[in-house]
Amino acid sequence: MHRYLIRILVALLTFAVGVVVSLSTGVFSRPAGTNLPARYPCSRNRVIVSAPAMTIESQPDEPLKLLYSSTSLDLTNSGQRQVHFLVENVSHRDIRNFSVNYLSSWASKREGGGGGIFVGDNVRGNLLRAGDSKTVTIDSDYDQMLQLWVSSAEFLDNSRWDNPRHAH
Repeated sequence: MHRYLIRILVALLTFAVGVVVSLSTGVFSRPAGTNLPARYPCSRNRVIVSAPAMTIESQPDEPLKLLYSSTSLDLTNSGQRQVHFLVENVSHRDIRNFSVNYLSSWASKREGGGGGIFVGDNVRGNLLRAGDSKTVTIDSDYDQMLQLWVSSAEFLDNSRWDNPRHAH
């Protein structure tokens, strides 16, 4: 019992000496006015771009899954950003072409427009195989809200899927 009491006492004294030394030398403190180091070495050159408010409509039986990927600045237009989405073929068939449609509105005006992106097999071998994915990009203003959905898909066997919620 005496041996355990001595070990506990030595451990407590060691801890107390460590705390006193760290407080007196400032090992764990940073001088006032010193900035925190960058989280990543290359983060100085990056600009953080916030994602727009968005809604992605989907149903479990759709052949394509639309996922938000990232947002970047549009280098050709300083007032816009590019919103990147990943379109994944979740069906068991290869897709020749597909279209993604969107509605946009501005939070300040509550009005807007829309558009669509058609991705097709214009280049031989440019199919969206089962399980594969492609990136699509939509240009968006900073104040813009987006609503997206997969509109249609044409399979390699010439059959077609059209979104029943957004029929033409």
